[in-house]
Formats: sequence, structure tokens, C-alpha cells
Amino acid sequence: MPIHLHIGTHKTGTTAIQRQLQRNREALKQRGIWYPSEAELLPGGSHGIPHRNIARSLNSTAAPKPYDRPSLRLMAQAILRGARNYDHTIISSEAFWRIGFPTQPEHCSPEKLWQRKLANVASIRQLFADGEVRVHAVLRERSAYIQSSYSEFVLATLYKDDIYAYLRAYGHGWDYLQQLQAWSAHFPVTAHSYETLCTGNQLPLEFLRALCGADLPDDILAADPNPFANVSDPLACISFKRFLNQQPIRLEKRDRLYRKYRRIFRQAAKRPRPSQTIQHLAALNSWLPTAELRSLQRDLAQNDRAIRAAFCTDLVSGPAKRFWPLPWQHDRRQPLSAAEHANVVGWMLARQPLKPGWLLEPEADQR
Repeated sequence: MPIHLHIGTHKTGTTAIQRQLQRNREALKQRGIWYPSEAELLPGGSHGIPHRNIARSLNSTAAPKPYDRPSLRLMAQAILRGARNYDHTIISSEAFWRIGFPTQPEHCSPEKLWQRKLANVASIRQLFADGEVRVHAVLRERSAYIQSSYSEFVLATLYKDDIYAYLRAYGHGWDYLQQLQAWSAHFPVTAHSYETLCTGNQLPLEFLRALCGADLPDDILAADPNPFANVSDPLACISFKRFLNQQPIRLEKRDRLYRKYRRIFRQAAKRPRPSQTIQHLAALNSWLPTAELRSLQRDLAQNDRAIRAAFCTDLVSGPAKRFWPLPWQHDRRQPLSAAEHANVVGWMLARQPLKPGWLLEPEADQR
């Protein structure tokens, strides 16, 4: 029976999908769908879902690795054995998308980067031997994906450069065509449109139907009593995180400071009558101005056509109708330029200046 390997991308509802699969694990088993836990794959394992750690351990460029090779072989064998008892088995982590990508891509030629990617995918194929593994990707309109991935990268790392440097160095992350071609060299690949899956506001259910059959009933996934929405932070806050990333501050202190400044910003924006300045900063909703965004979309258009022809017939091209809707700004694009970045930093520091005690000596900076 097929093993569905869901590889991402991130910011395409993966958290909601994984949360619902985990919450409904036992009910899904009764319907022949297995979403395995660590305890089911490894002696002495926990009842948590280890799929992200499996991906990280398979990634030749990642360190540290949660599982060693013998443990990975045991887990792969357990997945192959267990899958025989179910109609469908699902392994899901967006970390599979990043497998083989270097942490500093600017030091790696494109040829070397994709050779490494292919070698990583080949090693996964070898690990699962002749098992019936089908790879699934969820693809989002790429100009929106690029902006979202930049925001995520600034928040999750110490990245300190603007989006233009990011566009130059990290284009492999949204090269859907080469990514899917690398996987399809060893596995059958199906790509799904994020926008299509979102049409009925039931993304996890529609994703499950895309993998396991359109006839799955509406009640196969019980309603989540505490639904989780992985909503992006305001761009102004993310812009300030980039400023913090440029400062010699200990990592743990940097993260605490970011949460503090974000709280200050959100409280100011939620006031009954926010000032014009905070309204303006909160309405910033695009890293790129309209002309540059259109130019980027034109550059991606030919590649998008090839992706539609080979992998995803309903891939969306062009701008989304809405960006980051706010009470006072819905559809109007407000780019966060270098000047606006300076305005954000100035507004934040006027509320809470950086204290000298927060800063390290340059040689002690943990970067």
C-alpha cells in the first residue's frame, strides 16, 4: 500500500495538516490511514510524531542529526512493514523540501547545489528500497511564497540582509521545477496547488482527499476545539527582527527582545484609535513594490508554465488578490522600503531604546 511522503513547501498549511493528522490518528487508522508515531517506528520511542526529525537526519547538510543511520534504517523498515497493514501511510514534514540545501548557498555553485540535492534524494530512495513511496508537494503562488519564506527566514535565523540579497542567494528554495525534477528522478511525484486546496476553507481535509481519495467523508477529521492559525507577524515587526539580527546580542536575549517589541507594536496597533503612524506601519504588507513584484512574476512565468505542464496543472501565477488584510487596509499594496525599515526601527527604539547591557563585545557575538 502506498507511502505518501509530503515534502512541503512551508507556509502552505503544513502545520494545520500535521496537527489534524496527529489529533485524528486513531480514527484515521480505523479508516486505513496511518500517520506513524516514533513509538511505532523505533523501540523505546515516544508517542510524538518524528517526521521532522527523520527529514533532518536524512539531510546530508544538517547538524546535529536526531537519528543515526542504524536508527533511520530501523524506522524505514518499520514504515515499510506497517504500510502493508493500511491503505495509505503518510509521512509529512516541510524539512524534506530543504534536504541537500547548504546553509550558506552563496558559497556553493548552482551545479553543486543540485548535485547535492539529487544525491540526498537518491539516498532516501535507497533507504526505502523498493517500497511504494509517492512524493507530494503543495505549491503556492511563487511571488507570495518568496515573500513569506523571506519573513520566515528572518524570524527563524540571524539573517540580517534585505530581500534583494535573499533573492540573489536563495532562489533554489522556490525553484519548484528543479526541486520536483530531483524527486521525480527516484519517486513518482504529485504537486498540489495551495490555493486550490484552500478553496473550501478545509485545507487539511482537501489535502487528505488529494492523497487518499476524493470520497473521504466530511467527518473523517474531527473539528479542532482549539484551531491553530500560523499567522505571520506584521511585516514591520519582522523588519525590526532584521535590525535585531544585526546587533551583537545573545541569541536567547535576541528572541526575548523580539517578542517584547512585537508585543509593544501589537498593543499600539490594537488601540481603539491608533495613531496615523502606527496605522501606516501596520499596513505595510509587501517586501517588494508593485513594479518589482510584477517583474519578478514575469521572470517566473516561463518556469511556471513548465511546472504546470509536468507537475501541477492548477499552479497559480500572478499576485494574490489579498496580501495581509488589516482592519483599515485590505487590498492596497504598501511596500516596506529601506526608508520604511528606518521608520520602523525609529518607532520601536523610541518606545524602548536598546540598553548597553544587552549588547555583547564584538568577539563574544554568537553568530
